[in-house]
Amino acid sequence: MSGIRVEAIYIAPVKSLGLQRVERVQLGPDGIAGDRRFLLVDERGKLFTQREHGALTQVKATYTGEREHLSVEFPGGEVAEGAVRAGAPVTVNFFGQEDVAALSLDGPWDAAFSRFVGAPLRLVRAASTAFDMLPVSMLSAASVAELQRHMPETRIDERRFRPNFYITGTEAHGEDAWVGRRVRIGGAVVLVRMRDERCVMTTHNPDSGETDANTLKVIASYRLDQPKEVNFGVYGTVAEPGAVAVGDKVAPVDEAVPA
Repeated sequence: MSGIRVEAIYIAPVKSLGLQRVERVQLGPDGIAGDRRFLLVDERGKLFTQREHGALTQVKATYTGEREHLSVEFPGGEVAEGAVRAGAPVTVNFFGQEDVAALSLDGPWDAAFSRFVGAPLRLVRAASTAFDMLPVSMLSAASVAELQRHMPETRIDERRFRPNFYITGTEAHGEDAWVGRRVRIGGAVVLVRMRDERCVMTTHNPDSGETDANTLKVIASYRLDQPKEVNFGVYGTVAEPGAVAVGDKVAPVDEAVPA
């Protein structure tokens, strides 16, 4: 277990945009500081993601929380940036299942995103954070290598699965054994609560956003110990806040808790 370490850390200041690789983060109750703090909303008040427009992965966002400054760079070089000034409360419908609290923003981002996708969009700030299920996700390099073995015709990049923490040193899908356990990762402790149920976004190329691999079908074909959904990696919550850096050790600190 002592050989398990953080290989890479990924965040997305704006949900569903291209991932930003960082060296060090601070984990708090809402997950990684600066991760998924903003989200796109369509004219119906629904969350807008790569499911609707895969090319969003080509857009890169940088958020500086200390200065409350957000910069978004689009393909071709257009940049929309400015101070984050939160306005009136709004709600965003997530996948027809729940309404998430958010705040409207005053800035150049709405017009820029609307031009990019060719439809009216608003950028809003999540009241806490805009994760789908739970605030922390982890995935092992061995799991990705196992999928690659079953899909030799396609290069499988971990960014397809948008993990916060990409780890080395486990066996394939070894992270599944952490469900129900507290896992120390750097200076923080994460309670791993569930396997990570996957969606169509994993079929998208993480650079172009184009659909180029039937990852869901292939995972389901060889992961025969799964329930009906397709799982890959794990989700958790923050049990103890702290800093995490690339290279930090990862290790369970207690036994599994019965479901």
